[in-house]
Amino acid sequence: MTKKTLKDFSATERYDMVRFVKDTFDDYNMDLKNYHASRMEIYKEVNKTEEDAQNAWDTKFHVNKLAQSENKVTPKIMAKNPRFIVSFRTDVISDDDKSLPLEQKQEKMK
Repeated sequence: MTKKTLKDFSATERYDMVRFVKDTFDDYNMDLKNYHASRMEIYKEVNKTEEDAQNAWDTKFHVNKLAQSENKVTPKIMAKNPRFIVSFRTDVISDDDKSLPLEQKQEKMK
């Protein structure tokens, strides 16, 4: 298999390659913008400290309970050591059991 250089391709093939890369880049860029916009809405709602006034006499300041609970609970969750859910039991299957037939392995697992 010989390595092709850019000169080995025709002008239309080179154009198609460049167009494919540009289209892919544009698609990824649009997806990233949509993702960023949705995350920014969440961020603004969590960190919002003013509420839109319904009446002229309403106060605009309020305590954001979502941000408060997020800032209080998240560090407590992240600080704990995770418990392992799956553990390897050496008393059930040993290295010698790997050579056993399937029926005997299933019998031993029961």
